[in-house]
Amino acid sequence: MKLELVKKYEPDNIDSHWGCVALNETTTVSLVMEKSTDNYALLFVCPEEMRYMPLDYLETFLNTNDNPVLFSKNGGFGIIKNQNEIFFYQNIDSNPKKMGIENKKLFQQVLPPKSSLRYPNPISDNDVLPVCFEHTRFDGDSRYLALLNLNIEKQKAKWENWTYLAPKFDKKYPPKICSVMIKNEDVFVFTSGESITSVNKWGMDYYGIVKTTKKGETVICSLV
Repeated sequence: MKLELVKKYEPDNIDSHWGCVALNETTTVSLVMEKSTDNYALLFVCPEEMRYMPLDYLETFLNTNDNPVLFSKNGGFGIIKNQNEIFFYQNIDSNPKKMGIENKKLFQQVLPPKSSLRYPNPISDNDVLPVCFEHTRFDGDSRYLALLNLNIEKQKAKWENWTYLAPKFDKKYPPKICSVMIKNEDVFVFTSGESITSVNKWGMDYYGIVKTTKKGETVICSLV
């Protein structure tokens, strides 16, 4: 496979990058934070143009416990604003449709209290999105997975369950989750860390790919 740089953009006024999804072979959407205002915005990039769209409905990270989570689905894309709301775009020119997330009363029973949604972007080939969050140890690293059932056609969303990778040595904190994907009902997690989060290698930095299921059956695919 040969990679080729088609076009290079250097957008101004971007302080940080909070995720990126591909809408098709040539178009990407990124969730970014503005340098001057600390507000969130969307950045659309394709060979023909670069487009910038401020997001007035998103609070900054300083004003909320949750990070907005970007995802793509059914040819469109969406933002999980917080534990209760989703904004979905059919395309880059459409206005977002607001969707509520069910299980609001049951939320603290499905997910632990004092939990905060975090990056990375969920990747899935079905209606269940693996959404990362923090709990108990708030250091900016995702260590838990919440399963969100999302049906775009019916405009319904519901929290189903949550899980995490059990640490082998340190029982206090689960390993970090760097990226996560659901494919054919299996959950694939890319994880990294040091001794405090190590799955197998005590005292050593590592990178690992772990496959698990909703039933909790786990297999380490690779570990380096």
